Amino acid sequence: MTEPPTTGMADTQVGDRAVALLRGLEALRTDEPEIPRWHDRLRARAIDVGCELAACMLVLDIGGLVVLLAFPHEDDDFWKYDPGAPEIAVSLAFAFACVAAVMINEAGFAGRHGTQTVGLRLTGIVVVREDGDPASKGVMFGRFAAWLVALLAGFGLAVLAAAWLPLALSFLVQVALLAGTLWAFIGRDGRALHDRLFGVRLIRHR
Repeated sequence: MTEPPTTGMADTQVGDRAVALLRGLEALRTDEPEIPRWHDRLRARAIDVGCELAACMLVLDIGGLVVLLAFPHEDDDFWKYDPGAPEIAVSLAFAFACVAAVMINEAGFAGRHGTQTVGLRLTGIVVVREDGDPASKGVMFGRFAAWLVALLAGFGLAVLAAAWLPLALSFLVQVALLAGTLWAFIGRDGRALHDRLFGVRLIRHR
C-alpha cells in the first residue's frame, strides 16, 4: 500500500502560518495607542504649572534685581515712577520674558518624541493629531490658550455667581463652565474640549 502524498498538507500548513503572520503584522499596525489615565494628565499639568511658576518667579526676581541695581531710587514706590522711565521698559521686558517662557513650554519645545511640554515628557505622554502625526507648535499653544481661557472664565464667572447665588448653585455653575476640561476625565478617549477643537489627542509614548 502506497502512502498518501504529504506535499499538499505541508503547503497548506505553510500557507496558514503565513496568513497568521500577516494578520499579526496587521494587528500591530492597527493597534490603538494607549490612552493616558486622567491622573497622569493631571500630574503632567501640575508639573507644567510648577515649572512655569518657578521660571516666572526666577525671571521676575532677576528683573527686579536689575532694576534696583541699574536704576536706584530714593522712593521705592514702583507706581510713582514716570511711565516713560527706562526702568519701566526694563520691567516690562522681563515680564514679556516670563510670558515667553510659558509659551515656549506650552508650544512643546521640551519634547523629543512628538510634541511635549515638560510635564508631558516626564509622564511619557505625547500630543499627536488624529492621524497620528505630531501636533504643530501653533496647535499646541492654541489648545493651551483655549484651556486657559475656559479655566479663567469658569473661575471668574463662578466667583461672580457666588455673590448672587447660593454656594451650591455657584458650584454647579463652575462645573458647567469647566465641563470641557472635565470631559477628559470621563470620556473614553481622554480628550478634553480643547483637544477636540484643535483635532489632537494625548497618547502614551512607546
